[in-house]
Amino acid sequence: MSISNHLVAILAGGLIAAGTAAGAQDYYSKNVGVMKHIPGGTFQRDSNPANLSSLREFRLCTTEVTTAVFAMVMGYDPRKTDMIGLSEPAGEISWNEAISFCNKLSVLEGLTPFYTINPDNPNNYATVSDWSANGYRLPTETEWMWAAIGADLENPGDINRTGYLKKFAGDTGSNTIDECAVYKGETAEHTCFTPKLPNELGLYHMSGSRWEMCWDLFSANPPEGELFNHTGPAASEIKVFAHVLRGGSVNNTAAECSVLSRIGVLYNRIGYNMGFRVARN
Repeated sequence: MSISNHLVAILAGGLIAAGTAAGAQDYYSKNVGVMKHIPGGTFQRDSNPANLSSLREFRLCTTEVTTAVFAMVMGYDPRKTDMIGLSEPAGEISWNEAISFCNKLSVLEGLTPFYTINPDNPNNYATVSDWSANGYRLPTETEWMWAAIGADLENPGDINRTGYLKKFAGDTGSNTIDECAVYKGETAEHTCFTPKLPNELGLYHMSGSRWEMCWDLFSANPPEGELFNHTGPAASEIKVFAHVLRGGSVNNTAAECSVLSRIGVLYNRIGYNMGFRVARN
């Protein structure tokens, strides 16, 4: 499905202009908007106090990549149906396409592409030779969860031991998921781009809207103990090349949109309810 670059540019510009203002440590992209600075830190990732994850600082886009921005960068409209609007988070794309988007966006902005792409090996489509590169990328699963639970904003410098209990990203204990997420069971008139409140860090739709793609290969049995800058299991440890999706979607119930919600998706699977947001170092 072809699309007018002029129309895309107008839509993309309008979306970005309405976005979150950039802070001193944030990065502003004229294409995807504000990349929020996420501080490094340590958090407890589940009910086991020994399961701690530590990670370095990074930046994460405040919103999911929209159809308009995806089409502008990639040169084609990814939609296979008329279910998704140009201003809504991009869907009906595969994990491999999201990886290609990251590299093309990096080139467009004069950055070093983060991934080495292997077009002849779709099972192992992308590799990373330098994790300190400045190009765009998908967040790791650890980064995604750290951002979803609000990092250490509540107690800076402390281990976040309770974030994993949040029923949704932006959960304060006194608000409801309807304020922060678009999910199954909400008013049918709502779309994935219905304005909602962000979480503590200013990130929108970390719960609901689209399942968000992460870099990591999926394992039904995540590792135990302390992890440092974890990037997922090695390919040699995985039988099926599926990648992690986090956060639930517009097709999921409230319970399925918690900060712990995770599933795996094959590299070539295309779904209406799957999207992504970009990260940077």
